[in-house]
Amino acid sequence: MSKTPVTATVPDQDLASVPVSRRIRERIHAARERFHANDNIARFIEPEELPLLLDCLRTNLSVQASRRGWSPLTSSAGWS
Repeated sequence: MSKTPVTATVPDQDLASVPVSRRIRERIHAARERFHANDNIARFIEPEELPLLLDCLRTNLSVQASRRGWSPLTSSAGWS
């Protein structure tokens, strides 16, 4: 049973409602490529998606950090 990619069923004007990570993941699946933790997936990321992906990453890391009692935004790790 195959799944229809969400990006194939969402009108272009509503595509922004689909998380950028999911759009990228679906491109990788459509290309029948693997993507494990250390794989380079740069060719599947559109230039305009990079800032969105970085914002998503910052948000997720901040949430995880706050659950652990520290803030990467103020740590000496150099995150900005």
